[in-house]
Amino acid sequence: MANVVENDKVVIGECEATVVVSPTDFFKNSNLFQGDWAQVKNRPDHIKGTADWAVYPTRHYKPGINNLEKMVAIADEHRVSLGRNEAQKKYLTQFLRGELEIVDIGDFDASTKPVPISSLPYWWFVRSEKDEQLGKSITVKTPRLETYEDVQRLQIASGALTTQMLDSKESIGVIDRIIIKYQLKVGENSEGDICVPADFRADRIYQLKRQNGILTLSEPTYVTSVECELAAEGSEPSALQRGIDTIYRTLDGLGGMRTRTRFGKLSLANDTRYYLERDLQSSNRHNFNESKFSTFYSAMQRDGTQIFEAYAKSPDSINRQVEPANRELMAQLQRADRF
Repeated sequence: MANVVENDKVVIGECEATVVVSPTDFFKNSNLFQGDWAQVKNRPDHIKGTADWAVYPTRHYKPGINNLEKMVAIADEHRVSLGRNEAQKKYLTQFLRGELEIVDIGDFDASTKPVPISSLPYWWFVRSEKDEQLGKSITVKTPRLETYEDVQRLQIASGALTTQMLDSKESIGVIDRIIIKYQLKVGENSEGDICVPADFRADRIYQLKRQNGILTLSEPTYVTSVECELAAEGSEPSALQRGIDTIYRTLDGLGGMRTRTRFGKLSLANDTRYYLERDLQSSNRHNFNESKFSTFYSAMQRDGTQIFEAYAKSPDSINRQVEPANRELMAQLQRADRF
């Protein structure tokens, strides 16, 4: 979803601003769980429009060269390539040599929404850490799918990778993620409202393990967040910094707490609550309060449970309330020179 406007033939950089936020704070609407997924009625002023949605699981594996080597070997065996352009192929080599630190490795599953094959958010990936200011990172992904055969090949390869990880007695972190893309108003200029793409994400996080030949699932944890992106390619660093700062001020005002965590790491943590608390504490040093976090975390568990229960009862309800994302519009909204 977040990469709908990428041009895979060139190096694409993205700057991310991500906060953990309660749905009620973001939507200013306590009726979220009555099927009003896209907030097309009675939207607050900061939400100017809605677009695509998706639901898919992401499997995460313990980051490290050993697991990346396993992924590459299975990819080769199933004729799946890693690296969407020459720069990404170079980065892959650097990851394998240990020249770039691996902090997230895994695969996205296919969206449940009917979309063209080339648009499916299904890929394997390896990522570096984000930088602290603009959220830039290095990511290597598999090329976009073009045929149904590509889909089947990648699904079979993902099954083989999952099996090998479980056979190695490793835990697999799973994030079942619901995303709806919004236009978030973050300011105004001479041309009118300044809006940026915003992904609202509801995550159900748990771990898979095989114990005595039996597959077990841990109790789920729920985390709700908002991610906004600006295109770094061809942008002035000062404009990017102003844009990211403006986005953060908007999200902070909506009750968001800044995060630098990789959600893959979160899914693999032995204690998800403790891990998230430590991250939010370090990212929000001046306004972090343990009592506030405890209340915030409890609300996320309640809201997240309700969101997934509502989705399970009426998975098509979102379809009736959103429009397909417009690539040209999304590209315009990601421009940093408006700031």
